Amino acid sequence: MEKSFEVAIIGASLAGASLALHLQRAGISCLLTDKHTFPRRKACGEALSILGIRELEELGLGSELRALPHAPFAGFHFLEKGKARAELLPLPQGWGHGIGVQRFHLDQLLLNKFRSARPGLFFSGKQELIKERADGSFIIHTEKGEFKSRYLALATGSSSRLPLVLGVPVRERSRARSALCLALRIDPLKLPPVVTLYLDGNLQACCTPVDKEQLNISILASSGRCRELGKSEFPYLLQNILRALELEAELCEEPLAVSDIGCFHRSALTRNIFVVGDALDQLDPIGRMGMAQALISARITGKTLHKMLRGTEAEAMAARTGHRRNLRSALRMLNGYTRLSYLCLANRLSQPFLGRFKAGALAREMLLKMHDLPRSSSTSMISSMLVNLAGRL
Repeated sequence: MEKSFEVAIIGASLAGASLALHLQRAGISCLLTDKHTFPRRKACGEALSILGIRELEELGLGSELRALPHAPFAGFHFLEKGKARAELLPLPQGWGHGIGVQRFHLDQLLLNKFRSARPGLFFSGKQELIKERADGSFIIHTEKGEFKSRYLALATGSSSRLPLVLGVPVRERSRARSALCLALRIDPLKLPPVVTLYLDGNLQACCTPVDKEQLNISILASSGRCRELGKSEFPYLLQNILRALELEAELCEEPLAVSDIGCFHRSALTRNIFVVGDALDQLDPIGRMGMAQALISARITGKTLHKMLRGTEAEAMAARTGHRRNLRSALRMLNGYTRLSYLCLANRLSQPFLGRFKAGALAREMLLKMHDLPRSSSTSMISSMLVNLAGRL
């Protein structure tokens, strides 16, 4: 078994596996390892935007993706408890629509692709210890033995303590929230062709069709509210959501919980340690851009590593210097659409959904006046303008 690699990737889910594929295509040897056994279920909203689809197509996985069980969605709706249905602001021009696909299938697709080619090694098993050597390289002690790598990439998700242990700087951004993900079986003839956002106070439930007869419901709320759901409120809430969607359904599997959503941003590059996916910056699920963020951050990191390992000394230095800037630009766009989604909610609902987005609603009014557009101009053109603005709020 090979023991020395150019890059070691810890975490083999969407971000880690796609980064491994980018490196593999560039001829860079990499170790891909995860403490979990695959295939596995993972808490996820399971909505893949057109941006995420394009990233997978760039990896040569377009046809394989479409062969997976999936459900296309043609737009977005939101429902506020006790009020009529309304439509969300459309995606910016050229962004198109997306598909709902089970994370179980998507992770397995990427891993199978990586395993079928060289160079690279994948295995499941706990990383007992990671040591950083004086020359900046790493020793990874695992159940399978000891491995060496020149660079380390962390794709360990939002709740992992490994970045903290390795000294990766983190900036707190907002109060952490928690999520509960459900898989429901419904009548195929009644499967909604849209992603629906159900609002109940400070609780959101994102409902995404993911198969011919399956619906994913991701409930996002404060940690305290999620604990209440787990005790007694959950059946009542689920009944309300299904009644609002005009659906009858039954649970397919046990709900999955995840915590610490959207509360931090970590440094993308610290010494020779790269951070990708949710471990870097976790987007609020309302924007439906989480999986796209994982894939985009992996692609940008792969290009940086390729230049640092295969380029000239000047190219390697420029790649290292520009890495944070390139990632920041991409994340600003994705965060911009997420905040734009909130801005739309605050503008459409009778009461502002969250007070911190009142400034965004005022910015929208200013843009409409500056460009002499009517208030009803909820068009892709305005969306594109606002994405750039919202990313800087």
